[in-house]
Amino acid sequence: MNNAYLHIIDVDTDVELTRRIVSHVPRVGDEIRLGGRENEKYYKITIVVWVYDEDSSFERVNIGVTRVSV
Repeated sequence: MNNAYLHIIDVDTDVELTRRIVSHVPRVGDEIRLGGRENEKYYKITIVVWVYDEDSSFERVNIGVTRVSV
């Protein structure tokens, strides 16, 4: 199983929200929760960009998200 190194970026503010190493890359339309139970925020994946111009021991992916209300 290959792992991927994600950079999750809010496309409305251009702010990087977090970086994660995962075994599954989310797809456009998926929703994710960040911040944990105390400060949970929900986001919808709007763009997935595979990064091939950087050297890394992981697959690198930029994930663009927008905030959704629950």
